[in-house]
Amino acid sequence: MGGYRSGVVVCFLVSIVLIVLYIGGSGVFQDFDFDRQKIAYGQWWRLFSGSWVHFTVWHVLMNVAVLMVISAVLGEGVSAGWWLGVMVLASWGIGAGLWWREPGCAVYAGFSGVVQAVLVFALISSMRRDFFWTSIILAGVVLRIAYEHTPFYNPDYLRSWIHVAVEPAAHAFGALAGGVMGLIYELQVRRRLLTLP
Repeated sequence: MGGYRSGVVVCFLVSIVLIVLYIGGSGVFQDFDFDRQKIAYGQWWRLFSGSWVHFTVWHVLMNVAVLMVISAVLGEGVSAGWWLGVMVLASWGIGAGLWWREPGCAVYAGFSGVVQAVLVFALISSMRRDFFWTSIILAGVVLRIAYEHTPFYNPDYLRSWIHVAVEPAAHAFGALAGGVMGLIYELQVRRRLLTLP
């Protein structure tokens, strides 16, 4: 599945999965959230699955809404495999990053880090069509993530909606994963273009 609609289809299907996992209730959440203590006891899948469960209905709906907007606006011509690959790599990357680099993070859940990955990847893959504006937006994303790591940022600004503080490190690890995948994608596309007769 290639072409313009691949991202929309993949993100829609992923959104359905996220909503179904939320509807599964506290039992699903407790089996899949990033829980440092349980990971230490061998439940390694939580490194991946922590990104796929959410604390509240608003938490999941916010992530789904942003994901669908990104797929509708950016990433034209990117195949379904790339969209899905970014989400899978980012899920593992966020979990691994939190595990090794954020020892104070005991519990984490939410797709916002993966959304950052998708956004950065989609922006990089869109640069050939509109370099100026895409670069401006990408710079804005990078600056926002940097701001989240300053003393001026309030990680509790969404607490009334998601019942927990935002985890800026998850956004940074997700953006990094999306950037790596975006660069790999662009190198592949450019190599293909150079071999065309």
